[in-house]
Amino acid sequence: MKTIEIVANSIGNEVYKKRLLLSLEDIKQGIPLAENLADSDLFPPMLVNMIEVGEQTAQLDTMTAKIADFYESEVDTSVEGLSKILEPIILIVVGLSVGLVVAAIMLPIMKLADVAGSV
Repeated sequence: MKTIEIVANSIGNEVYKKRLLLSLEDIKQGIPLAENLADSDLFPPMLVNMIEVGEQTAQLDTMTAKIADFYESEVDTSVEGLSKILEPIILIVVGLSVGLVVAAIMLPIMKLADVAGSV
């Protein structure tokens, strides 16, 4: 119960914090954590099922570590995909910026050359 309280207080999201603190009160009354989390739409069903299995097998620490590894790999995959999409966009923006700078420098020089040539 102390772990859930620490996690709830360290979360920056107030909605999750309140839900975990409510779950803590239910746990004190003997209601399992998985049952508490299943009542809310905040937590994905896979997470609830894994916690339920961890509670039933008395290996909640192992199961939560597996859950953390799974979601960490999901985040890594999402960030990798996002970076693959952003790389070409950044290259195009940098290329256009360089082209604008070159144009801003060359156009006045070309106009001066035309003016000097006509004199």
